[in-house]
Amino acid sequence: MHNFYPYVGINLLLNTLPSIFPSDRNSQNFYGENIDMSQILPTSQHYVVNSKGEDLIDIAANLGLNLVRITNIHRSFENDADSLYTSEQWNQVLNKMQSKGIKAVILIEVSSNNGDYYAHDIRPVYLHLVQEYIDSGVFSNPDVYAVDIKNETVLTDANLKMLQAAHTMIKTKYPDLKQTIGWWATPT
Repeated sequence: MHNFYPYVGINLLLNTLPSIFPSDRNSQNFYGENIDMSQILPTSQHYVVNSKGEDLIDIAANLGLNLVRITNIHRSFENDADSLYTSEQWNQVLNKMQSKGIKAVILIEVSSNNGDYYAHDIRPVYLHLVQEYIDSGVFSNPDVYAVDIKNETVLTDANLKMLQAAHTMIKTKYPDLKQTIGWWATPT
């Protein structure tokens, strides 16, 4: 299309050649990537900025990404504290993403020395982590599209009960927030 009519706007193409584009133009298509909070928080020791002064949010927007799943695998600061973020830290990142037209999916996880967070069976400490995320206010930011309750967990009866408890905790405080879970289907 570009070679045929390089000066034609996308709206003219959509109206003239609707058969090559999806019929539901009102649906939101997402193009995204996972980025760790430690790489997009400006005060983090792992904050990534290129030689042009662009951070990963700027680069994502330039690439046309409109959804980022924010992980929490690495600590932002050299200490042994769990990698939990304040409302101000979350808002600093999320408000910039919003200004670039990028929505966020927040994955509930933590970088910690506590091995209970990483056990195959979801331990009660996980529900305390869910509460920490709720208490931080991150889910009230208008840029948050959804929360990923847990990533790649084993689907056992006990784990499903813990996931249901986490779901209920979030739903009670944020009834309209979308929730998702990434999982493995079997213990192996």
